[in-house]
Amino acid sequence: MSKTGEFKDAVRSEVDKISGRLVDISDWIYENPEYGCEEHEASKLLSGELEKHGFGVEKPFLGMPTSFKATYKGGSGGPRVAILGEYDALEGVGHGCGHNIIGTAAVGAGIALSKVMDRLEGELVVLGCPAEENRRGGPPGGWPCQWSKAIMCARGVFDDVDVAMMIHPTSGVTEVNRGTLIGQYIDVVFKGKSAHAASDPWTGRNAMQAAVLFINGVNAVRQQFRRGKPWVPVTHWIITEAGTAGNVIPEIARCYGGIRSQDEGYLEELFGYIQDCANGAALMTGCEAEIIPRPGGGLQAKPGSEGMKAMSPNLYLAELMYDNFMDLGVETEDWRVTARSGPGGGTDFANVTRRVPGLHPHVSISKEVIQWHSVESAKATISESGHEALINGSKALAMTAIDVFTVPEHLENVKAVHLMDIDEYLAKREELVKPKNQT
Repeated sequence: MSKTGEFKDAVRSEVDKISGRLVDISDWIYENPEYGCEEHEASKLLSGELEKHGFGVEKPFLGMPTSFKATYKGGSGGPRVAILGEYDALEGVGHGCGHNIIGTAAVGAGIALSKVMDRLEGELVVLGCPAEENRRGGPPGGWPCQWSKAIMCARGVFDDVDVAMMIHPTSGVTEVNRGTLIGQYIDVVFKGKSAHAASDPWTGRNAMQAAVLFINGVNAVRQQFRRGKPWVPVTHWIITEAGTAGNVIPEIARCYGGIRSQDEGYLEELFGYIQDCANGAALMTGCEAEIIPRPGGGLQAKPGSEGMKAMSPNLYLAELMYDNFMDLGVETEDWRVTARSGPGGGTDFANVTRRVPGLHPHVSISKEVIQWHSVESAKATISESGHEALINGSKALAMTAIDVFTVPEHLENVKAVHLMDIDEYLAKREELVKPKNQT
């Protein structure tokens, strides 16, 4: 057996040794959900676990109270590999996006790798990344650590990182290289004039009606959206405020939603549609419209951060990760099929993949397809299949890190194909350096 194979067997064994503890940690985070920028207990639990296993821990990190950086050094030289974890919950749903699994799997992979780092060259970094989910409200300017990975990118955290990875739960089949969209969250506020709804309604201006017309306008204009790649447009909205009494014409109405696309330039065009719909609704109702892009999205970066990007999965890393999941017996969609599938959702890990070669595989916690961001998906994270995904995800992360640490040609190839799409990669694939046998 090659040294790479021996190291992979070793980290798989180490994950098995701590599997009970990993399940306990993930389930505890599920039972005690904390929202973005307020994940104090989850951050303490995860970073503390790494510290127990010899990691040097910096917490808080970059001034973000619930962020941390945990480092474990091997021999001099070699690559620096970062494994990222999330642990914030969804408002009103809890861990419907499975961040309890994400954060715990990063810790599990990190601990397993730490047991062999003394025989490897390089450095392992586990990053605790708060506030991946979008949050409404908060202090002026939004939550300060919202989309913390974009903040880390802007602050140079990944400048000396060679490879970055994390896992994410899903349902159905495991996929190693699903893409994501660029997103921009937007507040739309309609200002009208209050009046008694029965006595003298003609003196009022109904902000709620403006909000309803706005939502209907957005729904109507969808027909004009461009279809398919590279645009992949998405928009989604809710009305968050529309009056407090049935007999009073609402003076204020608030809408909150977002636009998404795979193409950064098309996001501007989508925003133009939103502006037109809002201004048209205001004109029809005699109200005023205020359209406010939230800092941190694809159109407007927060100070000290970056605007959200679209994911660029590293396809050589995807091949390595795919092989490792298959070795673990995990049913996994062929990476070539996934690469040609449409992207969905959005994440600040996309920013990381634009900086360094990165991968964000989706590990199935339920063979049956379930609605995501739901109570049902949250419960699936603590099911038997959820626990199995946690353990397999930890192993796959650690095994893929071993590929990078032990085979120089893998790292060379990973860097050579950074930011390539599927067609570019397949054209380049036969020219890549063939890994030498590891003795």
